[in-house]
Amino acid sequence: MPTNALSMPHGGAGLVRFSTKAAAEAFAHNLRNTYRRSTVDGSISVAVTETADDDFVAAVDAAHVALRRLKSAQPQVDRQPLAGTHSAICVSCGRRPVQTIYTTPADPLCGVCWTRRNADDNTHQHMQIGHTGANIRRTTLVDMQNTGDDLARAFLAAALEPSWAAAWLPDTMDELGNISRPRNYVGFLHADGNRMGEHLRSFLHSLKGKPWIEAEDAYGAFSTAIAQATQQAVVQALHHVMAPPAKVKGTFVPFDPILSAGDDLVLLLAAHHALDVAARFCTVFESEMSAAATQLGYTGKMTTAVGWCWPTPNTPFCSCNARPRICCDPLRRVLPIYVGAAKT
Repeated sequence: MPTNALSMPHGGAGLVRFSTKAAAEAFAHNLRNTYRRSTVDGSISVAVTETADDDFVAAVDAAHVALRRLKSAQPQVDRQPLAGTHSAICVSCGRRPVQTIYTTPADPLCGVCWTRRNADDNTHQHMQIGHTGANIRRTTLVDMQNTGDDLARAFLAAALEPSWAAAWLPDTMDELGNISRPRNYVGFLHADGNRMGEHLRSFLHSLKGKPWIEAEDAYGAFSTAIAQATQQAVVQALHHVMAPPAKVKGTFVPFDPILSAGDDLVLLLAAHHALDVAARFCTVFESEMSAAATQLGYTGKMTTAVGWCWPTPNTPFCSCNARPRICCDPLRRVLPIYVGAAKT
């Protein structure tokens, strides 16, 4: 077997195999430190286990048990600050006290939100390296593709209209609101696969008795198939409803992918496209996963849930994200595919 191998990259979770425990512990230490530096107040649980058997399934089960124990032992920290007459609350998260004023726009932010916004701006500037002209400030899908963004690559690969490549992403929610019908609303979608943890465990146990490398490769392929199904579902859903950029006021794509990782998707788009994209996303995801599962010998039916809301452009992002999640969660155990709605 190779000394180090990434078995299951899946959203916020992953499995990595090392040849020695020391190497695994060094990786865990570096990952915790990197995560903390990048998120300022975030934390990540990393469990290190050893196995002497050539049994991939048993090793993964042991790692899952160790991780659950580690996470359950973590103290619950209440980060909600006390607010008084002499303190101001961050306009971005609405939770932490203001520490500094951001430059453009001049928003009073806490240290966490300032760090995240600054990192996002730096990423956009890196995407635009090589552009010339005083008025160039936009990030295009090609810029995202050139920095390794898989979703942008998949979207452009499926594009039937060449002008998509030069179209830029919206800079603000106001831009999306101006082209929405009705105006001054945007669509906010949050998709999350149904019972993905159960499906992963079921598929893992179906590999019992297979040689380690064969089982490891199959498990990694299954996880990759979930991420690819999410990408293909959003790409096909957007292509189904979007006009070419030349026909859209403002010459920018009327959507902005906030997050695409594993079976999770967070997407901003023009308000009048939200329902069509949500419904088609569910249909395509199920079709893609059905084909992938059949190829990998898995018989479980894999579906996704999508929640949406229509906030105004000035609605805080954290409030936008809460509403679709509320729509998704209560009925996901009852319906195989559920599309919920809430209007601000």
